[in-house]
Amino acid sequence: MKPIPEDPESERYLLATLCAPGNETALQVHIPGMSEKDFVVPAHQRLFKAIQHLVNSHQEVNALTIMDAPGLKEHISQTEVFDILGAMEVGRPETLIAILKRKRLQRDLIALGGRLYREAGDTFDPAELMATIAGELSSLAQSTDKGNAEAVNRFSDEALALVADRIQGKSTFGTKFQGWPRLNGLTHGFQPGQLIVLAARPGIGKTALALNWVLRAAQNRKPSAVFSLEMGKEELWNRLVADKSGVNYREMIEKCDHEAFALFAQGKAEVDALPIHVSDRGKITVTEIAAQVDRIIARHGALGLVVVDYLQLITSPSGNKSQTETTRIGEITRSLKLLAKDRHVPILLLSQLNRESDKRSGGKPQLTDLRDSGCIEQDADVVMFIHRDMRATSTDLIIAKHRNGPVMDLPLVFKPELTRYIEIERETDHNIHEYQDIREDYE
Repeated sequence: MKPIPEDPESERYLLATLCAPGNETALQVHIPGMSEKDFVVPAHQRLFKAIQHLVNSHQEVNALTIMDAPGLKEHISQTEVFDILGAMEVGRPETLIAILKRKRLQRDLIALGGRLYREAGDTFDPAELMATIAGELSSLAQSTDKGNAEAVNRFSDEALALVADRIQGKSTFGTKFQGWPRLNGLTHGFQPGQLIVLAARPGIGKTALALNWVLRAAQNRKPSAVFSLEMGKEELWNRLVADKSGVNYREMIEKCDHEAFALFAQGKAEVDALPIHVSDRGKITVTEIAAQVDRIIARHGALGLVVVDYLQLITSPSGNKSQTETTRIGEITRSLKLLAKDRHVPILLLSQLNRESDKRSGGKPQLTDLRDSGCIEQDADVVMFIHRDMRATSTDLIIAKHRNGPVMDLPLVFKPELTRYIEIERETDHNIHEYQDIREDYE
């Protein structure tokens, strides 16, 4: 039996946030649109009702006034109130409320489904039951205006302002990367709601490039979350610090280089100050990724980038072992695209290529080389390949699909000792060795 959809941690976090000093406006804005049914934990329900009573009667809201609310002392102690309201930092009430509303809607749907199951065998008039259930489903649908059609004049002013900001170079919309001017110019940054696929054969450096972008996004104060189903968090951290510090990690260990270690430790402090979050769970579903994304957004604000490494290792949402691999991959990519749109965040999804590109003359990847390519190509807004010509020691980032712009190849240099990629100009490809010591864009 599946557990009831709930999130006690977010419930507690929301209550603490609403009652934090200086949040009077948030109380006035959010309390009227909420109910104790948005909470599952009984103590949280009672605390919410007490807060609601104080707001409706225009009284100050704090731990002491909450304890004086009618009927609360009989059910919860002052110690429990202080424990709940003082346990966490102030967060973003809008995000936390969205989490709880989503969980409540799931519970309501389960309850409605259970009622339909129970009453379908007993009713004398199935048509009447269908009409009743349809009416209640309609009411649930109307309880959220998310995704409803809007007149264009409701959002056109905001859209025009974004265009004006881009023209004037003021736009902070989209996630851009320090030291990647051509990629930034081509894509205008990775946009909220986009699913971007980065694919390559094993060992070419998908994870390395993704971490390069995570680090550069964080340097632009764009928080990132990395979900690695293959590498452990310590290995990911080593790569981030090696890139940031410019230290060859393996050489430092082998030579016991104390000077390099001092630089590495300095890089550690710099990486620690950046808004980067890492999960290294080896088995995870899109639903579990969404739950972690929700918590990060609730605590730290909007995410600039979510990296999932990599597609073929994600557990199927349905858990149906009899489904084909193509169907399984299609479920996952569609779910990730919906997650990107719903949470207003760009998702960078790493993927393997099939072996067809190895057989082709020149070996340059194509969209058909994506494993189970149909669904991936359909759901992705941008598809990129890393192609390295081992004979010429050159690397290209191939933009093979770009829903909102041109496709082209961007030349790169790969520094394996730092697992770092560097964007270069095509006309300097014959002098690639000159770029081996480039640091200025990254320090």
